[in-house]
Amino acid sequence: MNKTEMRSPKLFTIESSDRDELSGYFSERVSKVAISPVSKASSVTISAAVVPIGSAVAFQTKIPGGARFRQAEDLDGFFLFLPADDGRAIWKVGSKEVVCDHTAGYLGRMNETDTMDCVGQWGHMAVKVPYDQITRTLSHLLDQPIVGALEFDPAVDLTTAPAKALSSMVRLALTPVDGEAFLSTSPVAAAQFSESLTLLLLESFRHTYTDTLSNGAYTLKPKHVKRAIDYMRENAGSALTLQEIAAAAGVSVRALHYGFKKFLGESPFEHLRQVRLEAAYADLTQAPESVSIAEIAKKWGFANPGRFALLCKRCYGHTPSEIRQMKARPKR
Repeated sequence: MNKTEMRSPKLFTIESSDRDELSGYFSERVSKVAISPVSKASSVTISAAVVPIGSAVAFQTKIPGGARFRQAEDLDGFFLFLPADDGRAIWKVGSKEVVCDHTAGYLGRMNETDTMDCVGQWGHMAVKVPYDQITRTLSHLLDQPIVGALEFDPAVDLTTAPAKALSSMVRLALTPVDGEAFLSTSPVAAAQFSESLTLLLLESFRHTYTDTLSNGAYTLKPKHVKRAIDYMRENAGSALTLQEIAAAAGVSVRALHYGFKKFLGESPFEHLRQVRLEAAYADLTQAPESVSIAEIAKKWGFANPGRFALLCKRCYGHTPSEIRQMKARPKR
């Protein structure tokens, strides 16, 4: 057996050829599962990293020789798998079979005895999102209770723009900074990631409520938009949810979300990101030198320093370090 494991407050990694150890690792951090070789003559070796992000879990694996994952309990949520290597995986979920490769991912639930067979050199990024988290957001978007089961079309076309956006989000969640999963150490960033991921799944990937979600009128007056923006500015440093912003504006989540799209051409969270970027810019020009750029980025929910620098450059024409150097010096 060759095994190494590293723990930080939020990041867990493992490399092992012990199937019991691997099964225990995934069962403890993702969901209860039994891992075995894809054939009796082969062994199984897996390297993996798991990042808890609030109630969601992001993880990535590399399986050079294939493996079978057999679900040992009904999953109370959805798996999103985004392949990253040239092998293929076969999901057997109930009576359905879904085959995935570098062009197609998987989005759906897995129940006890369902399996995923990884064939060849396989690797993927993935996220497990709790069922109640997605249905709660869907209920708010519909402005009515969810009375039937929510199911997604399982096949994900990785060549589409929404799938590429998903890949970027999950990759960001899994990117460590100085050995830690930076995203999960920032409550503001973790909350925004969770909300943004859920909205992207519900709005861009077909499911049982897609037609209902796309129908129906929504109304939002400019004064409600202003109330929402004022609330964002006053609470930009907190882990805000759509429900909190909508309540402050005096409208439903559905009206808030689609109203922002109508009046501003962007979602509430896209606007909130801009509000937080403005607050970070102010800190860069006013905070003492003892406060690092990384601390400022984390404070305002920007999980990746490179992404933060890119946003500053795009919006203000300068990187964070350049903005800090431009601070007005006190007059003598």
